[in-house]
Amino acid sequence: MAVRIRRSAREALPLFQRAARAMSSIDAVDPRDRCDVLLNLGSTLRDLGDLAAAKVVVEDALALAAAHPATRAMRGILLQVLSRMAMREGRADDARALGAAALAAEEEAGDLRNVVNSLMQLGNIEFTMGDSAAARRFYARARPIAARVGVRDTEARLVGNLALCARRDGDLAEAEALLLEAMPLFERVGEPRVLLQARGALGMVQLDLGRPHDAAVALQHAVDGLVALDEPLPVVDLAPSLVRALVGAGDPAGALAAARDAEARARSMGSQVALIEILAARGLAEAASGGAAAATLAEASALLDAVGAADDTAASRAVAALRDTVRRAGPEGP
Repeated sequence: MAVRIRRSAREALPLFQRAARAMSSIDAVDPRDRCDVLLNLGSTLRDLGDLAAAKVVVEDALALAAAHPATRAMRGILLQVLSRMAMREGRADDARALGAAALAAEEEAGDLRNVVNSLMQLGNIEFTMGDSAAARRFYARARPIAARVGVRDTEARLVGNLALCARRDGDLAEAEALLLEAMPLFERVGEPRVLLQARGALGMVQLDLGRPHDAAVALQHAVDGLVALDEPLPVVDLAPSLVRALVGAGDPAGALAAARDAEARARSMGSQVALIEILAARGLAEAASGGAAAATLAEASALLDAVGAADDTAASRAVAALRDTVRRAGPEGP
């Protein structure tokens, strides 16, 4: 069956809900079809931020996959989804374990396309938790497999992720070179979301290169396009950089508006790690607007402690930068 509908998550949700209800009342339904619909329903609920409901649906699908030999090939995909949800909740160790289990299941099944996806997910976890060297190893391992099996969109994302690792490590020249290498891949994919994410990544590098005006233009274009496509995850990921670019470009009011919008999205999605970075960026915008950011710093710091991120993660660095800003401003604010 392999249901794949190119709609927004909000449009797709009632379709998958109806399909799941209908299949649960029919004994003769192929378990592979039911498992596929549950996978799509769980992924859609996850994308809309209802992680509790998504987890129930995906765990039901995982139990179905374990019970029926014909559906066991989907086990790795389902474990991938659970890994992403665990990471969204800030449970990095659980996310790693689920991602490793997904990779093992896919390698056993010879499912190279999803081997690539699991390697990229494991790289994303390490990148988020501050270990760019480990992230690079996963991305570099996945890239030739992606090229071999012809998944151009994933190959493009892997090159883009390698560029983000180079940026994290301070090698901006390599980051820019990788993004320029990736652009033809993004264009050949022909998927607006992928191209917008690439432009957003380029804006992040431009911000690091000390060109906030250029960065603000690129990042605003990317965020606006992704909002129009109803893609909340990459919007939330790019938002902290957009806020900082707008502050650097002399638009603190625009920065504060962007931060508040992204904060609402992150809260609705239950994305704790992303929320920390957004709060830290919001604090910078508050300070640049002439306000006090101490309360925002306190909330971001408390969330950082709850998540338990390492000192060298993006979230930790963002909170440290805001702490320095608040300290320089003094007790009464700027």
